[in-house]
Amino acid sequence: MTGKVYINGNFVESKEAVVSVFDRGLNYGDGLFETIKAREGRPLFFREHMERLQSSARALSIRSSLLSAAGEPGGPVEELLRLNGLGKDSARVKMVLTRGVSYTGHRPGTATDGTLVITCSALDEEYLDGLAHKGVTAINVKTSASTFATHKTLNYLPNVMAAGEAEAAGAYEAILTGEDSIVREGTASNLFIVKDGLLRTPPADGPILPGIMRNSLILLANKLSIGATEAPISLEYLYTADEAFISNSIIGPLPLISVSDNKIGKGSPGPVTAKLRRALKDFEAATKS
Repeated sequence: MTGKVYINGNFVESKEAVVSVFDRGLNYGDGLFETIKAREGRPLFFREHMERLQSSARALSIRSSLLSAAGEPGGPVEELLRLNGLGKDSARVKMVLTRGVSYTGHRPGTATDGTLVITCSALDEEYLDGLAHKGVTAINVKTSASTFATHKTLNYLPNVMAAGEAEAAGAYEAILTGEDSIVREGTASNLFIVKDGLLRTPPADGPILPGIMRNSLILLANKLSIGATEAPISLEYLYTADEAFISNSIIGPLPLISVSDNKIGKGSPGPVTAKLRRALKDFEAATKS
């Protein structure tokens, strides 16, 4: 990556961007992150992303003197996009907040102020539209639920390893389930299915990460008179769905056409997914802040 990076109040060249080797994010995965889509220099659903980040920081007692200002319209995120020449394009923004620097072991109380890092890069919308046209595949991976599943923490290794299994199998995503075969979420996405015209997604107390895009799609579906409900989904129910899709803030709703070689519906992108994707694009195009 070339260009500018934001670190603790300063914009620096990416090749000069460093954090302390004693940072707790590096040593213990002690931190949080958000991945945000930006369009024409403005981060989308920015208030919702910042509210989640700030709420998780409070819940985990991670202090930051810079976080509040970073969430202001026209603040460092928009400035970083401008500095990197991304004011007219789609972009991916990543915010990382760690507990900060600590020299005396893993106990959190010795860190006084967090480390805040913001990066951005161009987003290939044509590639994403190509995926949406064809649909993507996934595998099922059984894994234990994290105690902190509702927070977007840097403790991401189980998701990383499951994503590696999907990659090795030639799949786009891994759908995570427990030993009870109840679906939770993807490694970097939430899951939706469509059955008899109704939209269903696992409940937020699953435990899952309640994605910003997940919540937005539920609201959008209701506006489009598509019945949406939060309810448990078994693997068997997923395999018999009429259609399915995964979602996050970057990919939007992305058609899921098979899971572990089980064809979903007709094995092609479905009409409800397409309708939601069109409506989301219209919303993004109309969004000015």
